Amino acid sequence: MSRTLLAVVGIANTGKTTTIKIVYESIKTKYRNFEEARIVPPSRGKEIRVILTIGKIKIGILSIGDPRSELKERLKCFEQKECKIIVCACRTKGSTFKAVYGMEPKYRVKPFPKTKMESARGQDADNREVAQRIFSEVKRAMAR
Repeated sequence: MSRTLLAVVGIANTGKTTTIKIVYESIKTKYRNFEEARIVPPSRGKEIRVILTIGKIKIGILSIGDPRSELKERLKCFEQKECKIIVCACRTKGSTFKAVYGMEPKYRVKPFPKTKMESARGQDADNREVAQRIFSEVKRAMAR
């Protein structure tokens, strides 16, 4: 089975969590017949930590990607739970970046860079555009 890790990569405050939230909602809208399992610790605030099961395919979604976020442990959890697809956030360097690329070769890692935009409107448009590209990749990975 081909496994894919889609990483939203950026410095702080570039819309990584917001972008992942859009992807999460898009998946739930498109694939209405899904099961949702929260992972420990549960999501808090705007962060998402969840596994969606659609048919036999598991998708791990994790929006927290800041240093000291235990990203490496959460990614290993998704691997152990046999997620075919992982969508997560990470920084551009350091421990979270290493955690994501440490999943290779078990997962094919595809980065989606995020940058800080000049205006709120520009940031919103960028979040939606990147989320759409990630969602398209989720659909392709599900078909493999």
